[in-house]
Amino acid sequence: MSFKEDHPNYKSYTSSSGLHYSDLPYRFSWSELESLIDEAGGPDREYLSKIVQLIARTVRAGNVDGGFAYQWIPHIVSTIKKRVDEGKFFLFMDCLVVLCSDGDLTRDSLNEFLEDYEIGYRAIRGWNNSIEWEMVENPSDDEKSATDEADDVLLDKPLEVLNRVLRTFCEQSFTAIDINSRVRVRKYIPGTAQSRSDGFDILALGEDHIGARFDEITNWCGEHGKRVVRLKRTPGIASS
Repeated sequence: MSFKEDHPNYKSYTSSSGLHYSDLPYRFSWSELESLIDEAGGPDREYLSKIVQLIARTVRAGNVDGGFAYQWIPHIVSTIKKRVDEGKFFLFMDCLVVLCSDGDLTRDSLNEFLEDYEIGYRAIRGWNNSIEWEMVENPSDDEKSATDEADDVLLDKPLEVLNRVLRTFCEQSFTAIDINSRVRVRKYIPGTAQSRSDGFDILALGEDHIGARFDEITNWCGEHGKRVVRLKRTPGIASS
């Protein structure tokens, strides 16, 4: 799936903290992109020829046959830059997919690259091990305030608190619950550091929470000793 299919309205995205959704930061290093492409070629550059060909086709860089594949890297990166300058940011993102899907670059390495340059997307595993793009969202001030309030609620009546907070965040994706002598309820915001904290023991998902991002956080919980429970839908609440 192409970037534009994942995010057809990407040009309308805005960020309160300077994330880039439709362009690249001024400090972006094109030479670092060259290094990333070379890295994706593998230890012996066994994937590099295919990567160069696919990227050249994606950005219409012309014929890249002849010579060694690594010699064409500056040319295709120069063409990628030209397309971005033309307002075709989506082609830049499509080229990054090639590095993982057809090269040796890991999603973690790609996501570190994006995070370093404050590009507001994260590569996740899609259908049939493909790469899909998840937008990194910044909660609004109102959301942060509500989250902080819920995060600090510690009461002796777990069910009462759980129901109240679930209703508060009925439109959100997950709720993470920390159970000790009392219950602590925390809103889960996909793609943020909060979602990967160790401040919870049990992740509660609705039975209809199905898809790549739910699989990823479920796998993460398994790797870090967190319990995942599936809850039935409750009448009057959007997701249990």
